[in-house]
Amino acid sequence: CPECGANEWTKDPEWTVEAVEYALKAIHTRDLNYVLEAWGDPCALLAGCLRGLFIAADDRELICCDFSAIEAVVLACLSRCQWRIDVFNTHGKIYEMSASKITGVPFEEFAEYKKANGMHHPLRKSIGKVAELASGYGGWIGAWKAFGADEHFDNDDDIKMQVGAWREASPEIVEFWGGQHRQVGAKPWDSKPELFGLEGAAVAAVLNPGQCFAVGDISYGVANDVLYCRLPSGRFLHYPRPRLDQGDDHFRRPCYKLTFEGYNSNSQKGPVGWHRMETYGGRLAENVTQAVSADIQAEALKRAEAAGFPVVMHTHDELTAEVMIGSGKTLAGMTEVMTQRPEWASWWPIRGAGWTHKRYQQD
Repeated sequence: CPECGANEWTKDPEWTVEAVEYALKAIHTRDLNYVLEAWGDPCALLAGCLRGLFIAADDRELICCDFSAIEAVVLACLSRCQWRIDVFNTHGKIYEMSASKITGVPFEEFAEYKKANGMHHPLRKSIGKVAELASGYGGWIGAWKAFGADEHFDNDDDIKMQVGAWREASPEIVEFWGGQHRQVGAKPWDSKPELFGLEGAAVAAVLNPGQCFAVGDISYGVANDVLYCRLPSGRFLHYPRPRLDQGDDHFRRPCYKLTFEGYNSNSQKGPVGWHRMETYGGRLAENVTQAVSADIQAEALKRAEAAGFPVVMHTHDELTAEVMIGSGKTLAGMTEVMTQRPEWASWWPIRGAGWTHKRYQQD
């Protein structure tokens, strides 16, 4: 980069706000040859700058705060997975702790490795990060591969062993997904029919319209041909025209296939429009976890506005406010407002962090 002297930008640039500002200076020259020489592919350059094109007005600045690992926190609290709750109540290093639980490597070794080598322990990324991103909603081998497991494991059997180890370390989450067969022996087919967890509650609700079935803070019931899911906030998710079809699970055990009519807005998952969709325990866990996370953010947005932080945009788990420079509105103040716990999540370890700048940026 002629501006700063760095020579790594064209390989895999990390789009910090400084990198964006250097890139925009190059673009402002309107000299394509210069841009090609300094930055390489101009289309990749423009894509990397997109976030940084959002800037505050002349007399204002942006304060951005996001929730720390909010989906992982919500899933841990809904499922009552205590060791995860303890992690988020203390150091928050969920990737390291997850890798430790899966591999048996003492958690302390991860901190010692970073102190000695100046970088994270290899298992943090190859095991901990992949496991946490891929496994929370019932992900199997394909899900692990989608998050880069192929880079770290030689074959599917190795990945399968790690998936199993993650599930053994987090039995509360597996129980939360639920199912229709309770395992009573060493093998999956050593089981007895039983409806449990989210999947079991949803199936039971369809079998018994007018009755409610609860799993911790979540409950299901059917009325007027709609499967309702009540969240801790009191809000409802809706699954229109639920149906149960006879089928077999992965172990050829008889089970119900739960379907409903839903609207697909993602063309990568099939034709856009209304279709009959199938759901199961892991997907139901994803639905409630993301919905509860959205409820936490929605309440935080209202509190932030009321406290004098005008929210100009929100993306995923973060809020961005545009405030007057010198107004006394700070990141610490916005973080404090955002992380106040709703009454229905009074004990949850909700935390946040962020930045203040004229230009929008990645964390």
